[in-house]
Amino acid sequence: MRHSPAGGGAARAGDHAAALAHAEAGLALWDGPPGDVTAGDDPLSALHAERASVYRSLARIRALALSRLGRRAEAVDALAGLAGERPRDEEVLLELLRCEAATVGPSAALARYEAYCRALRDELGADPGPALQAVHRQLLQGAAPAVRRGP
Repeated sequence: MRHSPAGGGAARAGDHAAALAHAEAGLALWDGPPGDVTAGDDPLSALHAERASVYRSLARIRALALSRLGRRAEAVDALAGLAGERPRDEEVLLELLRCEAATVGPSAALARYEAYCRALRDELGADPGPALQAVHRQLLQGAAPAVRRGP
């Protein structure tokens, strides 16, 4: 349990290598992802739910740290899974867009961004946050062909 808060603290401090080390150390204590956790009133169900939450937190810290350390090919699948579980987590989506642009190409990242925008507008009538919009602009600039001037 101590690896999750330590990894989160390291990530917030910008020490992504330490965050990754804490997350991987915490995940190494697990046999695998927790199964489906059903909420119940008994103490055992509460313990299972808390453990599942810690596992998801460690997996999130690990995926974000991999991306921020430039290990984008390793991070893309984990981030895609997290984005599926947490469709409104813009921090995860932002890193996923960067990873997809680097590994698959900007067009895949732009398509994911547009799908997110459509769903966000349809469900909440809102636009993405400023950080996500900035990454979108960067993707558009990177996807634009170079303009030659002169002969």
